[in-house]
Amino acid sequence: LSSTAIVLKYLNENNLSKTLYGKATVGILIFQDLAVIPILLMIKLLSDKGSSVSYLLLTTFISALIVLVLLLLPGKFLAKIILRSSANMKTDEIFVGTVFLIVLGAAYLSHYFGFSLSLGAFLAGMIISNTPYKYQVENVLIYFKDLLLGVFFITIGMQVDIVFLAKYFVLIIIFVILMMLAKAFVIY
Repeated sequence: LSSTAIVLKYLNENNLSKTLYGKATVGILIFQDLAVIPILLMIKLLSDKGSSVSYLLLTTFISALIVLVLLLLPGKFLAKIILRSSANMKTDEIFVGTVFLIVLGAAYLSHYFGFSLSLGAFLAGMIISNTPYKYQVENVLIYFKDLLLGVFFITIGMQVDIVFLAKYFVLIIIFVILMMLAKAFVIY
């Protein structure tokens, strides 16, 4: 929903993250990031057209409950144990591999139960950020941050359907202008 990584980088580089404006901005960004979870659940719910709404709600709720129970409850303790053992090896490569393994495992588990890979990765990030090793993860992954951010935007750009964009170009421009006006009105 927002480019949290870019905005946070800008705020930190300009020493604005401790200002009232910076704190409000970070709060909005975190709220938008957390809003991703229900949005991803709604996408799963609305993408299956062959079933009734009540059946979809029930299966989505059960699957979401299973994913949350499997990832958040034991994941919190397992991530701490796994990160502790890899940190004790004092090798950055093993630590980075462990972090990526946790994120990929959570993404696969989420995908296995019918949700998006990004939901699992997001939950893994939340789990890792609640461990005492979050600063070590940040220090080790600082070298990958810009690279992964570039890969993220490249993959988003590669998903743009040029034919669709050309076909509905005027309509898209109108909606973008309306959205910008609506945001300006809300801010005003």
